[in-house]
Amino acid sequence: MKLNRVLIVIKLHAGDAACADRNAGRALDKMHAAALSAVERSLSAMKIEYGISSREEIPARFKADLIVPVGGDGTFLAAAHAAGNVPLLGVNASPDSSVGFFCAAKASDFTSFIERICEGRIKPLNLPLIETTIDKKAIACMALNDVLFAADSPAEAARYTLKVGDKKETQRSSGIWIAAGPGSTAAINAAGGKAMPIESRRIQYLVREPCPMPGSRYNLTRGILPAGASIEIFSETKRASVYVDGHGHSFRVPRGSTISCRIANQSLSVFL
Repeated sequence: MKLNRVLIVIKLHAGDAACADRNAGRALDKMHAAALSAVERSLSAMKIEYGISSREEIPARFKADLIVPVGGDGTFLAAAHAAGNVPLLGVNASPDSSVGFFCAAKASDFTSFIERICEGRIKPLNLPLIETTIDKKAIACMALNDVLFAADSPAEAARYTLKVGDKKETQRSSGIWIAAGPGSTAAINAAGGKAMPIESRRIQYLVREPCPMPGSRYNLTRGILPAGASIEIFSETKRASVYVDGHGHSFRVPRGSTISCRIANQSLSVFL
C-alpha cells in the first residue's frame, strides 16, 4: 500500500479531561506529545507527507491514504466517524493507562507498522458498522462501538416496546445497549453481554437494569440476532436519546418515534 499522505488525529489537552490531579494531567499531556513527536519523526524519515487535526475539528474534506489517531479509543472513534473509505491505524499514546482496544500501534513500534503497511505485509480488517434510523431517517453517524437508547435523565426509566424478529415486548429499563463484534467487549460486555469475534456482523442487544412490574418478568432482555436482522425500539419515553459511540454523538428521540438498528452496507477499514 502506497502512503502519499497521512492525516494524524489528536486530542488536545488530553490530561485535562482524563485526570483530576493536575500533575497527573501534565504527565499524560507529555506522553501524548511524545507519542505525536514519534509519529511525526517516523513519517518524516520515510518522506511521507502528513497533516494534523484535533479530533474535534477533523476537516469535512481531506485527502489522505491513512488516518492515524494518536491517543486512545475516544480519539480513534472520533476519527472513525470521519474516515469514510480511508483506513485507520490507531496509536495508543499512553499504553500504561489506556486500554486502546482499537489502537494496534504504540509510539515505539509505529515505524514498524508503517513499514509493513507500505510493503503490503499486513492488511486492514473490515469492521462492521451499525446504522441507526429514527422514524426511517438515518442519523448522522454510524456506530463502531455501540448504540445506547436511554432516557435523558439517568434517574428516569425508559419506557418502550422492543421488537426482535417477530417478537415484541413492552418494557421499562435504564436503556438498551446494541453492538456488533467490534463493540461486544466494551460496555455491553461489562453489563453482562457476550464477547464476539471483532469482525462479527451479528447484532447483539442487552436490556440494562430491567424494571418489570412485581410478579412479572421480561423475555426479551438479551440476545444475538442472525446476520442481516435488525432490532426496533418504539419509544414511549417523554425525553429520550440515542447515543452513538458514547456521549459525543447524541440524537433526541421524541415520544412515539421508532428506532431501528442494523448492520450497514459500509464497513470501516482498520489495521489491528
